[in-house]
Amino acid sequence: MRSIQLCAVAVARFIVVVALVASVTLMGIGGIRICKPVADIRPETASRIQPGMTEDEASAMVGAPSGWYDGVWMTSSGAPARKGYVPTWIGRRGELVFDQQRGDAHAGFYPAKSVKWSLPRFILERLTRRSETTPSYISIYERMLAFLVLLPPGLICVSLWRLRVNGANVVANHGGIGLLVGLLSAGTSFWIAQSEWGGIIFVLLGSIGGAILGTLVGVARAGFNDESGVAEPITGSRPAPTI
Repeated sequence: MRSIQLCAVAVARFIVVVALVASVTLMGIGGIRICKPVADIRPETASRIQPGMTEDEASAMVGAPSGWYDGVWMTSSGAPARKGYVPTWIGRRGELVFDQQRGDAHAGFYPAKSVKWSLPRFILERLTRRSETTPSYISIYERMLAFLVLLPPGLICVSLWRLRVNGANVVANHGGIGLLVGLLSAGTSFWIAQSEWGGIIFVLLGSIGGAILGTLVGVARAGFNDESGVAEPITGSRPAPTI
């Protein structure tokens, strides 16, 4: 029986460590993505776009299709007025305009001032590498990755903060904490889904996943204390005299 308990504790610890390492790894990847712009909107980029290039070739030079980038959704610039569709890349530094309405298509860069900027839009754009940053464009796969990033570290931090290993009902309390953290993590990751019922289902599944992971964290923490083999000293006790 003791060997089965030790095996269960070892498996629980392995799963918790794997989940935490995966979460930290995804955080690192996300940090790298946030630091790297999606579109290279600079005067140097405009100078590399040669007359006569197509829009696809210009997009390849910029690194992304035309659109709004860097979390900007309103600017003030000196770009000339345009009629009809003109491929334009707009970012915090300015606007890169690819004018195809003349005889030879060419690009120009116009410094701009950001009038309205959104931090959530900026983060979603950098993480998804797309200019379409409304929640409806976020795929289920991306939502699941966000959930995996939020759940393990949040659960472990709350468990270490609020729960004691030598308390009563340690595993059950960890499971309850996991249910709550899973609910919050899933609600944050799936706060707007393709349908209302879809969001509810994902939040419920996330809560169950949080409860399971919380139970495993409780088993891992309580098992560590049990396996230490060191009894806590009793206050006021004295060692028995040796004969």
